[in-house]
Amino acid sequence: MIDFYSKAINNLIHDVVDEKLKLSNENNKEIVEQKNLMEEYDHEFRDLFDRLDEKDKSVIDNYLSLNNFLNSVMFCDMYREGIYDGILLLKHFKVL
Repeated sequence: MIDFYSKAINNLIHDVVDEKLKLSNENNKEIVEQKNLMEEYDHEFRDLFDRLDEKDKSVIDNYLSLNNFLNSVMFCDMYREGIYDGILLLKHFKVL
């Protein structure tokens, strides 16, 4: 039974994170500006990347993939811990 609730809470948290990211991507001016800047660098990066040999491409691709994966996992963990901390705080103040 606890496993069922744990899965439901985790699914809820993932849905909240996805929605928050969507809203941030649409409404946060700083994120929008950084994404536009990233698009500019993306073209330059692709040009540099295409000039590399296959071994170097593989190293960079593996590094960036792992870095992106770790960042997304850490972000989700931090967000989840923040939600749990918020719930504990509400329990502490007897709101829940």
